Amino acid sequence: MSKMKTITALESVLHAWDMYAAGDFEGILSHPEYLESANADLRDLRLLAELEVDGRAGEPSGDLFSALVRGMGYYYRGNLKGAAETLGAWLLQKEYHTRLMVDRFLECARATGSYALAYPVLKKFVKFPAFKDRLAEVIISTAHHADLHKEALAHFKEYQALVKDDVVIQKVALSMIKLGMFREAERILIVLFERVSGHAYRPTEERFEEIRMKYTETIKLLEKKKSGTSEDVMELGMAYLFCGRYDEALRLFKTLKRAA
Repeated sequence: MSKMKTITALESVLHAWDMYAAGDFEGILSHPEYLESANADLRDLRLLAELEVDGRAGEPSGDLFSALVRGMGYYYRGNLKGAAETLGAWLLQKEYHTRLMVDRFLECARATGSYALAYPVLKKFVKFPAFKDRLAEVIISTAHHADLHKEALAHFKEYQALVKDDVVIQKVALSMIKLGMFREAERILIVLFERVSGHAYRPTEERFEEIRMKYTETIKLLEKKKSGTSEDVMELGMAYLFCGRYDEALRLFKTLKRAA
């Protein structure tokens, strides 16, 4: 008899988890079996559902989901650092996960600059077919921000076909520059430059390394011009890219594209 009760309790927990993973929070809260359950793990799943419904819940009491309840509780109380740390540990150690959970963790990690914390989680989940398309660009950008430049380039090589975001491509080029791969960075930036601006790039007589070292002077000189040729605008955009002023660079490239 006790064996049957154990199986039934486990099946109830797994069923409630499936409801939670599917986003059926109201279904969990209204399920008659879960209302007054003696099973602590079921009660914790109710707490998770309560957090999603009204942002508040009591303290966890079970063994299986208590850390997840605490992490989601931190999120709803605005403790994003605590949420990032707790949810990150959960995602690395446990196999109970959902898209919502991963998205919440990444939101908190970005908001708190916890890129080194986010990277191993992304490295785990990007291998899953259900997550690969969504996380390919994220892991490249995260590795760059975590100063894991070799890893950023390795992921770019692996997932290059999935990379569409111009800013991610810029970060790949900057990781190359950090590693002294100036020619490789030049090629990527020129391809990006031509695609976004719609113009062919005609390099000046100065070599790439010299342009890179003088970008600050280039910006000062070109910004003083009240009007300039499309070549001037392209050079200014490249200079912005090299100093990490991505938004300004993209603004110039899009201006050139509209004028084409």
